[in-house]
Amino acid sequence: MPMDVMPRQQGLPSSALNPNAPMFVPSAYRNVEDFSDQWWSLVRYNTLIHGLVLADRVSEAVELFKKLIKDKLCEPNQVTYGTIINGLCKVGQTSKALELLRFMEKASCKPFVEQYSTIIDSLCKDRMVDDALQLFNEMTQKGVPANVITYNSLVHGLCNFGRESEAARMLIDMEEKQIQASTRTYNILVNAFCKKGSVKDTELAVQAMVQRGLHPNVITYNALIDGYRLRGEVDDARKLVDCMVEKDIVPNIITYNSLINGIMQEEANRSGH
Repeated sequence: MPMDVMPRQQGLPSSALNPNAPMFVPSAYRNVEDFSDQWWSLVRYNTLIHGLVLADRVSEAVELFKKLIKDKLCEPNQVTYGTIINGLCKVGQTSKALELLRFMEKASCKPFVEQYSTIIDSLCKDRMVDDALQLFNEMTQKGVPANVITYNSLVHGLCNFGRESEAARMLIDMEEKQIQASTRTYNILVNAFCKKGSVKDTELAVQAMVQRGLHPNVITYNALIDGYRLRGEVDDARKLVDCMVEKDIVPNIITYNSLINGIMQEEANRSGH
């Protein structure tokens, strides 16, 4: 959540360390007088709701949220809504989370990219990628800019459905909007291309990744090694493991499992089994 410094208002306390410093107020609470009873109520209820969601007691968190609104105990903010949306998505109630988002859109407390991204990710996991893309388009049309987390969810969802070309176009869209792709973004594509056996596309994805100043990590190498295993090119997989060690990237159990499976398959092919 972005933080900002608000001008000090008359009657509000200043910093004890610097009496001339402006009052620091999180933007999430900018409509609430600092340290008022309403402010503290919001902090307390947000903490309670967050704790319930963390403890997998989402239904109780939802009931408490409803009570806040019904009894007008305090005015929920983006933190409150975001926590409930995250909890609903966590337990597979994406449709309920979407209903709450629609409620936010009509209320004074408008949703931020974080709330949209949570639901987009949940829709992708629910295999509703087209719905996620529709919500993404609605979000941008409302003037809410996407971030790398939003795009990563969509890229992953598209790749899971074999729509790698659309996923790759997402990266072009990111560059046009000057949103820096992350190593995770490229790893999703690399993994998808490797599983399809698209060596050329994999190489291009890794090259693009390096050209943008991102460094392949153990996840990148594991995807490449498994891709070579699937193609029966075990020698190339071995070379990649050596390359990892040279670059001080420590292979993990996934690395060795792929390599061992490749070696065993190679031996089985040689023996005619």
